[in-house]
Amino acid sequence: AHTPTTHAVGHPRGGEMSTSELVVAGSTAGSDPQKLDVPQGPVRRQRKGRAPALNNYDKKNWLIHQAYIHQDYERCEKLINQQIAATHGSCEYAYYALALINRQRGNMHRSLELFQQAMRLNPGNVDTAKQVARSLFLMARHRAAIEVYEQTIKLGLRDWHVMHNQGICYYHIGNLERAKHCLVDALLLNKHDMTYLQLGKIHAEEGNLQAALEVFKEGVDNSPENVELITTLGLTYLQLGESRKAFEAFGTALTYDARDTEAILAAGSIIQDCEDFDVALVKYRVSAVRTPESAEAWNNIGMCFFGKEKYLAAMSCLKKAFYLAPFEWMIAYNLGLLHLHKKQFASAFHYLSAAVNLNPQFGQSYALLALALANLDDAPNAQAAFGKALSISGDDAVLRLNYAIFLLSQNQHQEASKQFSLYERLSTSTTVDGSVKSTAERVAARIHVGVTSP
Repeated sequence: AHTPTTHAVGHPRGGEMSTSELVVAGSTAGSDPQKLDVPQGPVRRQRKGRAPALNNYDKKNWLIHQAYIHQDYERCEKLINQQIAATHGSCEYAYYALALINRQRGNMHRSLELFQQAMRLNPGNVDTAKQVARSLFLMARHRAAIEVYEQTIKLGLRDWHVMHNQGICYYHIGNLERAKHCLVDALLLNKHDMTYLQLGKIHAEEGNLQAALEVFKEGVDNSPENVELITTLGLTYLQLGESRKAFEAFGTALTYDARDTEAILAAGSIIQDCEDFDVALVKYRVSAVRTPESAEAWNNIGMCFFGKEKYLAAMSCLKKAFYLAPFEWMIAYNLGLLHLHKKQFASAFHYLSAAVNLNPQFGQSYALLALALANLDDAPNAQAAFGKALSISGDDAVLRLNYAIFLLSQNQHQEASKQFSLYERLSTSTTVDGSVKSTAERVAARIHVGVTSP
């Protein structure tokens, strides 16, 4: 068999065959020679044609996101409009980012419409569904927000945000049981401080302070440096009458934030109850500098001056507090008490009437109102006010004593003797101030000898 010799492609050498004379190897003798087409250069694989470009609706999302996080909203909106125009309204993220910008600017209705447009492009996007529910919540459409959260849970997303926000929505529509259930589920997913605060608040509103206390204690154990949680725990202790533990909690809060106004006010109120008015005023001075428009701070400062018998300063502070919070019944009550001490009975009647209207369930307001009316020579209304006060706070020894004094002034000795007997019975089980005891001794002498005038 004949084996063809291979030569490099190039110019033919002397005595060699030219490329035009080469025949295909394996061809039979006598067949027509086939000429080869030798390429002029290296042989390369032929490329197929490129695939057609696909529409990429998300190719500018990174630019939109970058402009948004840099708060360059003008550039972000420009990019969004370009992307929406280029994709003929099919870019989901563009609508999502534009909705966030509108929410930042307070355009809640427009923001909701844009989130809903993004949802129509991708109904299974749970993040967009959460934002729709959030917008409904901010617009106080709590029932609609609950429905969206339920749909989100059905889509398979059951995270802390969904359960916590759903619990808040149930709280706002008054379904406290369902709210507690959602918040407990949220804590199982993530032990977040906000959830502890909200759950404890619901327990406190229901009157279950012990349950609220346990929730706040668990929250503090989980986040021992959260000043708001520690302060709320201290306030709960204060409501339960455990002043020592409350003061310890406020002290702990102030170690983490020495200027926390709520903790300062609460700690100052405990010091004030112990009649250490100068130390309390030092505390309140810090609070007044940080929150000069706090009605609570000015009320407490005013009562410190009242305790120091600086009535003019007390009047000034309480009037400022009343100006800042005209619907706060405690401030009106304190102003009425101060005017009674100054023997300004008409002004006392004015503020005590306001206190009674703002909080009809506080018996002491009716008692002081009765004293003001008695000094204004309005005996029938004074007696009616005493009766209302006794119906609310019948176990108040001082109230019984004041009523006995009033009855003596009206020559009703038999009823006065009865009220004084009730005072003596109640005073044995409660702590009575020394000035009250001396007044009671004088009343006892008048009742026994039957004297009707002072």
